[in-house]
Amino acid sequence: MMIKRNRYIVYACLMLATGTLLMLGACAGHRGSQAVPASPADSAVLTAGEWQMTSLAGTHVSADAGVTLVFDEDGRLYGYSGCNNYFGTWQLKDGALTFGPMGSTKRACEEKAMRTEYEYFRTMTGVTRALRGHDGSLVLAPAADAPVQESLVFIRK
Repeated sequence: MMIKRNRYIVYACLMLATGTLLMLGACAGHRGSQAVPASPADSAVLTAGEWQMTSLAGTHVSADAGVTLVFDEDGRLYGYSGCNNYFGTWQLKDGALTFGPMGSTKRACEEKAMRTEYEYFRTMTGVTRALRGHDGSLVLAPAADAPVQESLVFIRK
């Protein structure tokens, strides 16, 4: 009985700590000076090869996660989300990046990979801009006034 009670206390403390970290991250994300120095990317940048994700919603992603993205010149995209292969369509028009219907395989993976995949797809739904980072990276970002934590950052693989 005591072990079960201690487990709940530990769980409650972890949830409190997680909530606190999320709140601090949200507050930090509203500072305008945190923006990634970048300029608008054109279709030639997007279709220049395979991209590997290095940052997901403000958090570094190791190369071991293996999240990739390829934009084809014909308006199709595909990649690996850390657990499943995915595919869809894209369009870049007047600086606005939009995605069409997307699909993926339905494999189950370890919890960390599933969490990465979920956050990747969740963040991807908010993307409206493609930017070229000063370091050659590709930044997929939401609206200009959104926090940097809602961006995806890739390097050429």
